Amino acid sequence: AMIGALDAVLTNTLGRPLPATFELTEVGLALIIFLAQPYIALSSAHIRVELFEIRNSAIRMARTLLVLTLSILSYSVIGAGIWRTMVKSIEFSEQSIGLYSFPIWPFKIAIFVCIGLTIFILVCMVFIGNDRAKTGLANEGAH
Repeated sequence: AMIGALDAVLTNTLGRPLPATFELTEVGLALIIFLAQPYIALSSAHIRVELFEIRNSAIRMARTLLVLTLSILSYSVIGAGIWRTMVKSIEFSEQSIGLYSFPIWPFKIAIFVCIGLTIFILVCMVFIGNDRAKTGLANEGAH
């Protein structure tokens, strides 16, 4: 949003747009989304919709374990896909296409590292635990 706002201000005041606005916005959005994933996993802050309340703690724990396992599998599939595109990007020294080009591959490495860190956090939550994950609560103030 800041890149777009700066682009609009520069265009309207100086008559010159910010170079590479579109490319920076595309890469920045993907980077922001994936950089946030480890924190979201660590704080159990994913969006949850509970259709019914489970009072039995054993069932709640089983549900949480199932959710964590499916999350690990999902992030692993995403990670495998990012790995393939990252390797190709590095091999070809992928650059953005535009008036001002910049390397794309460092961003793909950062995204891959964030996905790997997210998987590591989720695996730790399965084996070591996390109070919020154990109870199945999205936050401590729930209920």
